[in-house]
Amino acid sequence: MMFEQTSSERIQSRARFTFLGYFDLMKMQVLEPNTPELTRMLEQKWTKINKWGQSRQIQRDADSWKESLSYRWAVLKFKKSTVQLEPPKIEVTTDDMGIRKENLWSDSRKGVNEMLRDMRIKHSKDETEKSALTGWHAVADTQATE
Repeated sequence: MMFEQTSSERIQSRARFTFLGYFDLMKMQVLEPNTPELTRMLEQKWTKINKWGQSRQIQRDADSWKESLSYRWAVLKFKKSTVQLEPPKIEVTTDDMGIRKENLWSDSRKGVNEMLRDMRIKHSKDETEKSALTGWHAVADTQATE
């Protein structure tokens, strides 16, 4: 199952997720750190195309590029599943004061990569456990037509 993170431009502090449907993984490509293939993928990732088809490179500082290039990435291609299943029933809950619980444990202004980085930092403090997936990032393409 796949969700898309959406947020209102006026209310950026409230990230929302829209259910896109069920998808099958069609292909996975691993991009090793500091390779030309990874550089090309990151350039595509940080290039935004507006509704008129004009592209604009999002500016990132050298440290951000260096950090991104230091990880192993996985590029995933998905195809919408033909299996007909009902959408998941997800209940949004609140605490005793009426505040959404999701806002109590995450800074919703952070993107997925920032939240994963924070989790890796927290995880690295506990040296007794090492995760095999530490250092991995993923980019998903839901437009695969294979």
